[in-house]
Amino acid sequence: MAFKRAYGPPGQPCSPLHVRDMMPAKNLPLFEEYIKRIITTGKDEGLLKVLTKGGGEIIIEYKNALVHDPQGNPVGVRGSARDVTDRVRPRQRRRDSRPRC
Repeated sequence: MAFKRAYGPPGQPCSPLHVRDMMPAKNLPLFEEYIKRIITTGKDEGLLKVLTKGGGEIIIEYKNALVHDPQGNPVGVRGSARDVTDRVRPRQRRRDSRPRC
């Protein structure tokens, strides 16, 4: 809930938040890969770039699991996410600045 208030689109705080709606357009093809992984394994975790309310990009670390109804049918995804931008970007800059052989 706190993540949605800080980064999600405006609206009701308890309304569902779909990560696809927060992804930069250039990363939308990655969403299909994510869906395949979570359906196949029942869970997924990793890093993902998402848009802020102001239009900037942040990097989140997420851990999600598929939710099933009593009959075992998938009905949604439950997960958690946290902003790791300040931790990840310095590593990316160091990696990008290394000489390439």
